[in-house]
Amino acid sequence: MDKRTKVKWLGPVLLIALAALHGCSGSSSGGDSGDSGDAGLYQGKVYMVGSLQGEVGEALRDSLANAVSYDGQAKDAPIFIAGSEVRRLDSWTAAGIAGAYKENLPIAVVQATEEEVNALLAMLGLEQNYKLPTGLPEGKAYADLFAADIEANGDSHVWALYPPGESCAEGCGGGPAPAPQDQAGGDQPGLQVMELFLEWLKEDGKRAEKLQAADAAAGQAIAQAADDKNLPKIARKEVYDNAFRTNCSANIANAREKGRDRKVGQEGVYQIRHTYYAAHSFNTTDGMDSDWFYVQQKASLNLSNCFLFASWCKLYEDVPDLGYKGQEWSIDCCGDYARFYELDSWIEGQEYYLNPNLVLVEDSPSTASYVKKVTSGITMNFGGKVGFSKAGLPTPEISAGVTIHDSQEFEVPDTWVVNDSRNRHNNARWHYAFADTGSSFFPNGWPGYWALNRPPEVTRSNFSLTNQWVWKVGPALRNDPRAQQFKVRFRAQKKRTYAGKPIVQGAVHVMDAPDDWVFTVPLIYPPQLGTTPTQLSFGVAGGNQDVDLAASRNWIASCDQPWCTVFPASGTRDDVPWLHVMVDRNDTGGPRQAIVTVRMVDGKGEAKITVFQSRI
Repeated sequence: MDKRTKVKWLGPVLLIALAALHGCSGSSSGGDSGDSGDAGLYQGKVYMVGSLQGEVGEALRDSLANAVSYDGQAKDAPIFIAGSEVRRLDSWTAAGIAGAYKENLPIAVVQATEEEVNALLAMLGLEQNYKLPTGLPEGKAYADLFAADIEANGDSHVWALYPPGESCAEGCGGGPAPAPQDQAGGDQPGLQVMELFLEWLKEDGKRAEKLQAADAAAGQAIAQAADDKNLPKIARKEVYDNAFRTNCSANIANAREKGRDRKVGQEGVYQIRHTYYAAHSFNTTDGMDSDWFYVQQKASLNLSNCFLFASWCKLYEDVPDLGYKGQEWSIDCCGDYARFYELDSWIEGQEYYLNPNLVLVEDSPSTASYVKKVTSGITMNFGGKVGFSKAGLPTPEISAGVTIHDSQEFEVPDTWVVNDSRNRHNNARWHYAFADTGSSFFPNGWPGYWALNRPPEVTRSNFSLTNQWVWKVGPALRNDPRAQQFKVRFRAQKKRTYAGKPIVQGAVHVMDAPDDWVFTVPLIYPPQLGTTPTQLSFGVAGGNQDVDLAASRNWIASCDQPWCTVFPASGTRDDVPWLHVMVDRNDTGGPRQAIVTVRMVDGKGEAKITVFQSRI
């Protein structure tokens, strides 16, 4: 089959039964909710810039029911931009899009190269730190979809989708693919490939609540007594979703089971979410001002659309000891199902030697063999003064110590969980391998036959996992370009199994080459300057109050109003650990406000304190 023909045969039920992914995924604060009773449709208003191209662009045009051209200034709905248009936008339109992002509206670019995504990030006032994954198919060096959003509480969310590899959609082992009439089609090819993204879009403005509900449903246990010190509860989070697609094998596409006909063109979907929280410890006992990154890695890996189990299969590949290639014979077959999943994360340039500037402090879950459930949990304390970007506040804050307390169970039946972290000193790596399907011998007639058993359900449906770890990063890496992100390698291998009858032959397994992607998650470092509290209130008589201060470099402080004075006005990291804010009597007859700003002398950070004085 011509590869150009294959594109239009996207599976019509590609992402059905991925409800579990919604717990792994994140409407609008200012726009329509987009909720609809019609599956696969987003009813809220969206704006379009340019003509959306490609397979996903076509699916979006079918999915967005209320799309209108962007006028260059509206800030009431999500905006979709054709990748080829990003660098052609005039300053008026670019400013309007940036303004919509600041109003907490999602901005998406469709079929965009690495350069075009970074141009969008620059337009939004964000760091140009995007890199395409490796492992993309030849000639498809682009993101199908890249979307960025910031919630009202300051949490940052990114969602990206990538093209599938060729895999075995054309038939492995040189076998012919089924004819086009055997393939799945529909009036709107590829519409449901966007279900995950549309759900993410609908959750705009409600992501924090959705994430909390998903954690609760997954059995997350947070120590309530420590909520005011628990980093996941008090710090701003960065959330990055990466979705990858894998083509289902065509080799058993003509096999059928009662009530289902799985045909060529369908895909499995892997969604991997990284959520991390960053903190900075000032003047720790080891003498290092260290940055800490607590990372949660959640994945929902779904091959349900690739799996079937059937008898009287027609073989499209050579299967050792079975023969009968190309013939419909009395053979059981099943596939595709998972052989293993593997996730390996590291900071580039630091992974091959013991390095005091990068330490993997905690990692979970532990290795476990064929148990029903495992627990992924982190519990640790940071002493002394700790700085972080607080959720919902625009200025950094410090705390007298923080904790991390997070525990979550997930099911791993028929699974071998291997924690292979630190096999390169400071990487976080897990391997999830699954039991094979087997076969049963029936001696009915000569010479008898072998019948397949179904593989474990976890291999052929949605498999959800949670890995967690904490990196301690020393000051030498803060400005190292290689340490401004971490790499994630995701490998997944599918397999098929055959058993012969009447041939005396047990189960024979055929493995595809693993899908193999390496992608990048940007690291946003925590502030090296912070104060607490970040707001002060005075009565009409004025007075003075102290503010706790922590800084890792020389700093200066000032107030923007003459009736407000700050002492001292400058210092070093080891100087006065507080600021003295003095306010004059208010004889204006009305309330007034001032801003105290503390800045690093080198310009690499600032904190603001709001000072309010009443008229009574």
